[in-house]
Amino acid sequence: KIGYIQGRNLDLLRKVPIPDNVQIKEDLWHCIHPDFLKAQIQLSRYRLGLKTIDFLLLHNPEEYLLESERSGVPQEEARAEFLRRLEAAFGALEFLVGRGVIQKYGISSNTLAATASEYSACRLDEILALSGPNFQAVQFPGNLLETDFRYNRSASGGTLAQVAEKAGLWTMSNRPLNAAGPHGLVRLGRIVEE
Repeated sequence: KIGYIQGRNLDLLRKVPIPDNVQIKEDLWHCIHPDFLKAQIQLSRYRLGLKTIDFLLLHNPEEYLLESERSGVPQEEARAEFLRRLEAAFGALEFLVGRGVIQKYGISSNTLAATASEYSACRLDEILALSGPNFQAVQFPGNLLETDFRYNRSASGGTLAQVAEKAGLWTMSNRPLNAAGPHGLVRLGRIVEE
């Protein structure tokens, strides 16, 4: 997964700024700018000792929308900028696929299953219109409490699960044993020591 910036990567970014950053907290930023993606993928390949990364997920690109909402940016303006950023990121990832740097890519988002009218929604129909042929998967909250992927309707009328299936995407659940509840994190499983 790629997108969040902290620790040494944040120290580097402060010295050599890359555009389109979102500051979430003092020690946690987010970015999906093509220059950032290319640099981080290169570092990941080096750390992993790999020529090619099999699969890469853009991690929570909706961070831009969340920050825009907090800052009072009109929703239509924020969505247009969000889509511009996504399209640029997808273009960079398709380029890297063509160079053999990565094989496939997708998105991991906490708001993929949100209703289409929500300010911070990552709308799969918009994503599919912008992405290239190597966009192959989506990851979203899916567990006993977070079931919106099965029920919330997208702008095209289908649920996230239906749209993903129709597009032939791989689907992956994040937080299968935890859930974001109204009062914070809810543990749905526990480790039992024998």
